[in-house]
Amino acid sequence: MTKEDRMLQLVLNDVDLSSYYEYTPDDFRTIQEAFNAENPVVQVAAKIVRLIENDDKSKQKEVYTEVFNELKKNLL
Repeated sequence: MTKEDRMLQLVLNDVDLSSYYEYTPDDFRTIQEAFNAENPVVQVAAKIVRLIENDDKSKQKEVYTEVFNELKKNLL
């Protein structure tokens, strides 16, 4: 299990988050599984974890825009 996988598990195991957005944390053991999830909240969590691990500022802006658009499209 990578550092990203462990960080993702910390986020996805939040009881309030998982119950509100109706996902099972154990279904997403790796960041790659989360990227492939049908649940947009799980996908966004994976993107944010990946962003935190990336020091490239241009990549951070790209991921921020992608995350914002994904949330806007799927949750608003």
